[in-house]
Amino acid sequence: MIEHDLGDLKLRTTETAEAVVVTWLGRSNAATPGDLVSPPLLAAADRAAATNLPLVFAFEQLEFFNSATITVLLRTIRALRGRPVSLTLRYDEEKRWQRMFFDAFTGVGLGEGDNVRLEAVRA
Repeated sequence: MIEHDLGDLKLRTTETAEAVVVTWLGRSNAATPGDLVSPPLLAAADRAAATNLPLVFAFEQLEFFNSATITVLLRTIRALRGRPVSLTLRYDEEKRWQRMFFDAFTGVGLGEGDNVRLEAVRA
């Protein structure tokens, strides 16, 4: 397990036989989170590609993220285009703010060439 302490946000990367999972914990409220968040996300993507495992970003335990975080997610998805990595964005459908964001996310951020799927869970 690798844990990145990024102020109010923690990213915990674990590897199982099924996937490389980045669990988002706390609050992503930095004004410019890209420099903090992107390196651990791309490192996890590199690990997933090297091990031929899917990549999961698990948001169920996240309390909040701002619009700047949304931009980082979109850029990360674009950076994964053409790479042999499938990405699942897993969220808690019982958290209204997560459900609303991820329901709208498909229309905003995912396009042809993106190997991304959404997974709603009840945490």
